[in-house]
Amino acid sequence: MTAFRKLITIKQTKAEIWKIISALDLLHHFHPDVSQSYYRPPFKTGVGSSRVGHLIPYGKIEEQVTYWKQEQGLSFKVMFSKNTCLKYVYSYIELFETGICNTQVSLTIKYKVKYGLMGYIWDTVLFQSSIDTYTSNLLKGLKSFAEIDPSKRKSTLNVLS
Repeated sequence: MTAFRKLITIKQTKAEIWKIISALDLLHHFHPDVSQSYYRPPFKTGVGSSRVGHLIPYGKIEEQVTYWKQEQGLSFKVMFSKNTCLKYVYSYIELFETGICNTQVSLTIKYKVKYGLMGYIWDTVLFQSSIDTYTSNLLKGLKSFAEIDPSKRKSTLNVLS
């Protein structure tokens, strides 16, 4: 199993960050590698809820919530529509208040590859750098989006929707 963990501090309250990350259909508004995201019925919140996203260049992915703790964090089981060298992928997002209007966001990605030595080579040579870029882009995008004044963010979402 391979694991990546990245942290970023965002100048925003934990409650505001939670509003963004718990609205599963907002991912494409702050993640530059996701061209579209939407809820997958029947649930919009909590364990068992899921979203579909179009992750460039991997295509359609589905993320199903496996852990949900209000204003603390959530985790996803990630499933790809295309056949990949991945046996499984899980992502974990945790929020930590680090001061007035400062929140540290931790993103951990854990995955295991298939195909023995060939999968290991693919992971080492290609996929690890891709995951590193993906996680950095997600956190930087979340920071930019979250640090916008909430009223301006809401008007931006109305225009984008």
